[in-house]
Amino acid sequence: MPLNNKKIKFITVAAVVLIFVLVLVFITLLSQKIQLNIKERKLNEQLEKLQQLKEELGDEDPNGEYRMVQEQIEKYLREQKGLMDAGKTVWKPSD
Repeated sequence: MPLNNKKIKFITVAAVVLIFVLVLVFITLLSQKIQLNIKERKLNEQLEKLQQLKEELGDEDPNGEYRMVQEQIEKYLREQKGLMDAGKTVWKPSD
């Protein structure tokens, strides 16, 4: 049974629409993959910074649980965050 012109046109249009939809889905998935790779890289950088901070601030106790030493915390806050101990006098230049 030969295909008539209307059937051929319908099949052609359906195939073009299907290809178009598949290309859109592929582009969407590719875009999401790129965004997830960027997020992963940022999270890995943040993890490295936190691990470095962990090493700077404390020691591991014998049970394997992490704990920070109070003096190291205070030193970090003074040097990195500009905080001072309670009761210290702050000298500021006059305007």
